[in-house]
Amino acid sequence: MKRRLGNLLAMLPPNLLDRLGAVWLGYRRLVMTVAVFICAALLALGSAVVSVNTLERVVTRDVGAALQAENLAWAEVGTDGLLVFLSGEAATEAERFRAIGLASGIVAAERVIDQMSVKPSVALTAPRFSIEVLRNGLDVSLIGLVPDSFDVAAITRQIEAIGDEVSVV
Repeated sequence: MKRRLGNLLAMLPPNLLDRLGAVWLGYRRLVMTVAVFICAALLALGSAVVSVNTLERVVTRDVGAALQAENLAWAEVGTDGLLVFLSGEAATEAERFRAIGLASGIVAAERVIDQMSVKPSVALTAPRFSIEVLRNGLDVSLIGLVPDSFDVAAITRQIEAIGDEVSVV
């Protein structure tokens, strides 16, 4: 077996092993360089994730504490990167603006996203539509509140059709 191996090696050019060693050394350097760059990229990515999570946690804690200190416990704080989201239902518009102002005092105002709502105060009722027809001799007056869709011209024509001398004032 040793003899065959020796014969095989004897058939190879004498500087082949030196050339293969140089190629292997170049390949090894390339592999090591790529491995170092991959490790650096993974380290940078891990550092960025940890930094973002820490920043979000600190901002959420600080804004939440400021809102609690001002008795604005109804406001909920959420973060996404550099953005701060405020949500919840405020009793009044003034409380909503106080919450936004407090958060804007801790982080830049353009980073505060308002997702809050205000409790409705009193439900609005529709007005009572009515019209009064007053007659003074041959003159007829129409007084009242009617919707925009009400055809006043048609009513006027119908009243004037009652008689030639009747006029709507």
